[in-house]
Amino acid sequence: MKLIGTRRKSKHSGTEKSNINDTSNKSKNRKVKASRKKKIIISIVVILATLLFILASLFAIVRWEIQPFLDWFFPLPGDGQLGTFRTPYVPENPVDPNNPIIPRTPDPRYHDEDGEPLPLDKIRNMNIYTFMCFGIDEDGNTDVIMVGAFNTEDYTINIVSIPRDTMMNSPWETRYYEKKANFIQPRMRRDNPNTTEGYAQAMEDALDHFEQIFGFNIDFWFTVNMRGFVALVDSIGGVTFNVPFTFDWTDSSDNTFTVTAGNQRLSGREALAVLRQRYNPSGASLGDPWRIGNQQRFLKSAATQILSSGNIDIPKLAGIFINNARTDIQLDNLIRLGREFVKVDGSNINFETLPGEFIFRYEYMAINVEEWLDIINSKLNPFNFDIEVTDVSILTIDEDRNLYVTDGNFQGSPDWLPNNWRP
Repeated sequence: MKLIGTRRKSKHSGTEKSNINDTSNKSKNRKVKASRKKKIIISIVVILATLLFILASLFAIVRWEIQPFLDWFFPLPGDGQLGTFRTPYVPENPVDPNNPIIPRTPDPRYHDEDGEPLPLDKIRNMNIYTFMCFGIDEDGNTDVIMVGAFNTEDYTINIVSIPRDTMMNSPWETRYYEKKANFIQPRMRRDNPNTTEGYAQAMEDALDHFEQIFGFNIDFWFTVNMRGFVALVDSIGGVTFNVPFTFDWTDSSDNTFTVTAGNQRLSGREALAVLRQRYNPSGASLGDPWRIGNQQRFLKSAATQILSSGNIDIPKLAGIFINNARTDIQLDNLIRLGREFVKVDGSNINFETLPGEFIFRYEYMAINVEEWLDIINSKLNPFNFDIEVTDVSILTIDEDRNLYVTDGNFQGSPDWLPNNWRP
């Protein structure tokens, strides 16, 4: 049973003092509640401010403005990850007790006064990174072969295209595997198991052949399939390029389409058709040198458009790369080099083509050694000294148009000539 007045006293009940205390307590409670509310609001503001600071910091990191922090997590490749100087071939003297083998004098370019090898960071620019890139088609062929150097000091990239018919000092001499640049990587893949480890070994074996004509060991390699190229172009919304002439193209799925002449934005499949085309509208071959020049113009245009774009979807590009490319570079190094790459101006990406002369009725291209060494030393060489003719092993022709190897180390039969070739 509830009684009237049980919860609230009458002002005439003789409890005036109690009412004063009750009012005072209520006032104190309100102040305590207000104080707590104020503290909660302050805490929320502090938390929000902290979150905003973290988000701003992350944004700054993404915008490449907090270099030391990212540099610590994503270092540039260093000693132990970079290619060394290639040891030149030394012909052995015949076994003759009266003519003992004379030890080779340590090369002063990369040895100290005691004949000990100098540390890598003493003989090369550690801010120049060399790489090879192979474009692989649906059949596993490598008709796109490039070697390059990326300088993270002046942010320049120099890339040299290697024609697929470049004559190489390889040991095989069959029609199936000729002494040509585009046969090397497929041959090495054939000779190794079809596994991740086997693929990596095949690439190392392939680099051993190409490094003969460079005079130094390459830092990193990449292989990219045609699907990856198409996806990359589509991911950036296409590439604007001036197509030299109108032509029809049938892709690997037997879909035929027309690429029209003129300056236009190409989709991935149209761009691939432009890069692979080497016949004019009448059906006459324009030759591999023409196609290489067309590829270089397109790649420079694409790189310039990518670098000048403010909307690069890095996660999407990374996904395309992971699904369609292979490389021996570690992920943290790849991320860091990618961050450095976006600082490059498109005008600082330079293309060259390995110089040479077509011989054997245009079946092979013989390297012009003197011109090639000039390009190596001015565009690619990461070392503090020039690569010399004694550092390379190049199968080419002399002034009398006879075959010879620059270091005398002819792999295979020295009497080799192309199959079915007749003067």
